[in-house]
Amino acid sequence: MNAAAHEKRETEATVTLPVEGMTCAACQSAVQDALSGVRGVRAASVNLITKNATVHFDPAFVDVAALVEAVNDSGYDSHLPDPNEGAIAAQEALEASQEAHARDLRRKSSVSLVIAAVAMIVSMPLMAPAHGAHAHGPVDPIMALAMRWLDAPLRATLPFLYELPPRALAFALLGMTAVVLGWAGRHFFVRAWASARHRKADMNTLVALGAGAATLYSLAATLAPGLFERAGLRVDAYYEAAIFIVALVLFGNALEARARSRTTHALRALAALQPKTARVVRGDAEIDVPLAEVKKGDVVVVRPGERLPVDGRVLSGASAVDEAMLTGEPMPVEKAEGASVYGGTMNGRGALRVTAEAV
Repeated sequence: MNAAAHEKRETEATVTLPVEGMTCAACQSAVQDALSGVRGVRAASVNLITKNATVHFDPAFVDVAALVEAVNDSGYDSHLPDPNEGAIAAQEALEASQEAHARDLRRKSSVSLVIAAVAMIVSMPLMAPAHGAHAHGPVDPIMALAMRWLDAPLRATLPFLYELPPRALAFALLGMTAVVLGWAGRHFFVRAWASARHRKADMNTLVALGAGAATLYSLAATLAPGLFERAGLRVDAYYEAAIFIVALVLFGNALEARARSRTTHALRALAALQPKTARVVRGDAEIDVPLAEVKKGDVVVVRPGERLPVDGRVLSGASAVDEAMLTGEPMPVEKAEGASVYGGTMNGRGALRVTAEAV
């Protein structure tokens, strides 16, 4: 039994891959299923918040490049981790990537919302009861409400808009829709297609179906209105609905990215409380080493008044540790042999020897 377990450990490797493009639990599940389905993968865990996947695999059957390919094939973005990149550098790269993604979402959502507002205004003449096919006003409840409040002011402010040919207005709306769906919302369709190939559905599927259906119906009404008229149907176009679907989802994604960025900054400020070095017992000597070089199982010496560099368990010594940065409690907590201590907390007047458990 022990020999089998030892052999399993010898043939098992672990890698953490960055994963971009996940926006919901269904995305997380899709990536996890894609990795778990690769031959040689023993376990895969995907974290939506930290945007990474931890994979335990047998290197005799699969390599890291194949795992990256499996993630990319599922519609999300991954790449080979840099073996020379430390944990701090990896975190900084992740934060930079998140900031860039947040800026991109803000730009796309802002432009899409402006185009959506313009599209609603341009749609007003097409929905006006003056057109024979719209004698009773628009079917779309959003447009009906907008018509009630905005039609009269728009007629007074932009009378030329109501004099333009309806077909010209429809093609203008088609152009706006093409810009929003082809530029700002392109990734929804790419990822929805990738999910469909794997017989999965996620938030991207809902957005692609909603915006795509509205666009295709409107395109048919624009290019072949006679088909609708012969069938006794109203010739309505819903380009503005497709634009609003993408614009509002992008706006929600931008708010989510902003909240995640603020959380990351708060966690980074908390992590800044950790000292940059640790005094580690190596042989018969105590030496100061960079925090990144501390390994699990090292014995760390914490002198009075110092912050603990890592999470661990007290090996020897006794002291009172201020854990307010974690718990908010102002009173120090007494620590003795066997007690758990946490990186970033402040040691009191006693000296501690701590076995590092989380570095």
